[in-house]
Amino acid sequence: MKKKGNFLSGVLGPLKFSVRNNQQIVSGAVAPGTMKQSKATKKASTVFGKAAALSKELRLSLAALYPDLFGNSAINDLTGQMYPILKDCKDPNTDQYFFARQSFARLEQLEFNVKSKVSTLMSQKPVVNL
Repeated sequence: MKKKGNFLSGVLGPLKFSVRNNQQIVSGAVAPGTMKQSKATKKASTVFGKAAALSKELRLSLAALYPDLFGNSAINDLTGQMYPILKDCKDPNTDQYFFARQSFARLEQLEFNVKSKVSTLMSQKPVVNL
């Protein structure tokens, strides 16, 4: 256990203490060697890990233009969009990725400004009352 300011960090018995966004998070700790993953779960987690790494590289390369890409919401949104892109582009027989010109078209609709109401307004269907 470590103390980070007014917060605890580390594992204590069955609990894991961490700090995110200046808040204390307490979750259940998984004992080493007790979590069983199927082959499909391991494959999915591998693709998700690659999506997270690719999202990070994209955020780092755009950091000068978009400094707000490092909030938890932006990180989760970008990785959440990148995962299905990579999943769709992966050949299940060879485990290689094949990208087409429009493979990353989903990112065009990604709203990085969480406080913006544009994505909410654009997703609403118009209602006509007669």
